[in-house]
Amino acid sequence: MKFISFQAIASCLILCAACSNIDSSRGRINIDVETFSPVTDFFDEVRYVILETNDSSIIGERVKFRLASDYNRIVAFSDQTGFTVFDGNGKWINTFDHQGEGPEEYIGITDFYLFKGELYAVSCYQSKILVYSIDTGECNRVINMADNYSDATWLNDNYIALCSAYNNTSLYNLAILNASEGKRVFNNEC
Repeated sequence: MKFISFQAIASCLILCAACSNIDSSRGRINIDVETFSPVTDFFDEVRYVILETNDSSIIGERVKFRLASDYNRIVAFSDQTGFTVFDGNGKWINTFDHQGEGPEEYIGITDFYLFKGELYAVSCYQSKILVYSIDTGECNRVINMADNYSDATWLNDNYIALCSAYNNTSLYNLAILNASEGKRVFNNEC
């Protein structure tokens, strides 16, 4: 049984369904927008999850969603309400918001990622990743990024890929960070 998040579906539909001509000599993909394949051509199953609605589970505007890799948690984030956690069936579990300037708080979140029961919140402005328990919202630790990266993706148990759409102070738009040591192990200087 395969489940997939909305972002992955959209990406696959754009890149896979519409790709009709790949020019490998120039590294270019030509997209025919007139051709469209149904989502069932790419996935065995699509499941809609209705999120519980109550006074505690309001998620605000401009929401980013993430789905845990084991499909047992859905997390929504908005600047107005913080993080709202649901189980895989849409039942509300918890809401937490740690906006502030304290050691376990954030000024703004530019990205977040779910990995092994923890939520990794990227605070570009503070150059740190705050690691929270998905279910309790407690801060487990803080990883210093040593620069202003806006996006993060886990590569494996130890390494995080960081990138930035902004100008970093050290001019690195891509870096690999050893999460346990908080040190960059690879930089792509622009």
